[in-house]
Amino acid sequence: MENTQDLQKAFMQKVLQKIAPDSLLSNEIAAFLKISRSEAYNKISGKSALTLMQINSLCNKYDLDFAISGNTKSNDARVSFTPFNAGKTDMRKYLLLLNEFMKELQQEQVSKLSCTTDDIPFFHLFKYPELAAFKLHFWDTRIPKKNHSSIKHFDFKSADKKNIKAAYELHNTYTGIPSMEIWTKNYLLIITDQIKYACETELLKDKQLANTICEQLLETLADIETYAINGSKSKRENVLFDWYQCDVVGNVSYLAETADKQVCFLRFNTFNNLKSDNEQLCKEVGMWMKFLLNNSIGFSGHGSNQRDIYLKDLKSTIVKIQDEYI
Repeated sequence: MENTQDLQKAFMQKVLQKIAPDSLLSNEIAAFLKISRSEAYNKISGKSALTLMQINSLCNKYDLDFAISGNTKSNDARVSFTPFNAGKTDMRKYLLLLNEFMKELQQEQVSKLSCTTDDIPFFHLFKYPELAAFKLHFWDTRIPKKNHSSIKHFDFKSADKKNIKAAYELHNTYTGIPSMEIWTKNYLLIITDQIKYACETELLKDKQLANTICEQLLETLADIETYAINGSKSKRENVLFDWYQCDVVGNVSYLAETADKQVCFLRFNTFNNLKSDNEQLCKEVGMWMKFLLNNSIGFSGHGSNQRDIYLKDLKSTIVKIQDEYI
């Protein structure tokens, strides 16, 4: 038989199914019940009991019954995503919501945010304005509902500066979160192919801008190398950074681990993600990441010859783009 805390957590999951996919449950609960976000987190996790009046109010608002069925199949998982195609959100809202969630992880004292990736994690790229704007431009052109027939080239002067600021804030949040990253082979990373493609086509005609983007990408790699050598993303405090390389990654996945729960993100539609805190799904992702780690090369710490070779080849690819197209 489920205890009271489990029943309340299950009830909150029912509420989650009723709110907009791009909304945060903590914000909804805090605003509706007129409580702090910290107290809302406690209600959601079952640490703080809902009053009968609060339960009744939530049931009336979201048309729910407090009776909970525990017969959910172990391989069923509810996911949420950002509905770009429905026209209910845009790039800035996407960045702000993601940053808000990342800050929630910090407040919940996330022990580690792990990722497997076929690209340099965008958190790193968002430190530099032209590079961030270029990446966001590529993302923006992949939103299906938009009419991109008029988009001929990337121009930093016309880039949305508020989006760039939101991206930079997301970068800052990430640098304060302990993380583990597993990258694929250096010649398979997407960002270098995107820059090369942009230089070959009408997308990036300004050679000076193209050179700036390449230089900022080289600076990004220098940042990551420093993180790896120190084992930390911060000079002032210890913010874990473990870096690995695996020949076959397969897809982009993130797994956040806190004391109370896990949350996973699985990429789809170029850059969007499916988010779920389903216990079985997160466990599956976690086991898969452990399998990859067993087949990976470690890049963190001093004296990593493998890291030096990897970065040298990757930097050479960027310099080659500069020599050929700029």
